[in-house]
Amino acid sequence: MKPTIFVSILCLLTLAHAGTAPAQPDEWIVITTVPDTFRSCTIGEITDERVNLIRPGEVVRVHVDSIDVLVRRIDSRFWTGAGIGALTGGALGAIIGAAAHEEPDPGFHLFEISRGGDAFLGGMLGGIGGFVVGGLIGGASGGEERLDLSGHSQKNKLIILRQLRDENR
Repeated sequence: MKPTIFVSILCLLTLAHAGTAPAQPDEWIVITTVPDTFRSCTIGEITDERVNLIRPGEVVRVHVDSIDVLVRRIDSRFWTGAGIGALTGGALGAIIGAAAHEEPDPGFHLFEISRGGDAFLGGMLGGIGGFVVGGLIGGASGGEERLDLSGHSQKNKLIILRQLRDENR
């Protein structure tokens, strides 16, 4: 049963790594009415008329009214999905494998599989299947979030920008 322990520890470490990854502030692409695009920005200090866009090595002050579109890249959660899927699939596979065990007929058998062996095989197959399915679902969770602010008043833009900034604190 040592391989089962090894696989379980590997799955737990995968989940622990995914769950404790340091949170990074959201990076935005800011598109303004003046045809400017600011990439890899975080939202900084906001006054009644201006917002600071923090970029690597510089801070750009932009008038709130000039912001038309905000685009946020959302990272995929492949490893989180794969880890949860592997643990869930492995546990369910082991339970099903143990429950489906049938005692062999008396007589000569080339090899016999015990209830524990069936549970192990079910856990391995369920874990691999869960890893694949969970990884696909977690990987598909990424993408882009696009906020069109072109039709909003300055007051509404300020409210939205402050909410987005405060999500990262």
